[in-house]
Amino acid sequence: MASIIKEQDGWHAFVCIGGKRRSKRFPGKGQAADWANRIERQLRDGEGAGGGGRHTLADAMERYDREVTPNKKGARWESIRLKLLQRDKRLVDVKLSKLSSTDLAAWRDRRLGEVSGATVAREMNLISHVLTIARKEWRWMPACTRR
Repeated sequence: MASIIKEQDGWHAFVCIGGKRRSKRFPGKGQAADWANRIERQLRDGEGAGGGGRHTLADAMERYDREVTPNKKGARWESIRLKLLQRDKRLVDVKLSKLSSTDLAAWRDRRLGEVSGATVAREMNLISHVLTIARKEWRWMPACTRR
């Protein structure tokens, strides 16, 4: 979503979509809004994404299973859990740049029909850590922060 802020020397437009941030100054508010709309469209369509939108949650889980899980005490069980999570194609085939809380909530609701709430909480914690590592260490999904 775009933010347009009035400053002393004109208008400053900020856009953040899928972890990609852009900003630019303009003399008029209309110019800033037009630019922001164009950049939002480009980022949503994958133009200018810089390759950051090519990884899926399945890619992140596979790399996590190879690089992070073996160093843990419960590596065997975590690896089994990751492989089980990868069976849900509706969740893991989503690109990280497009993954939303709605996708995770839908997965949670489907999963609650199969297993207990404690199991879902454990699996959600694992997914959360996979996403944290993908964002912080592998830079697959940069964080957006507002100014």
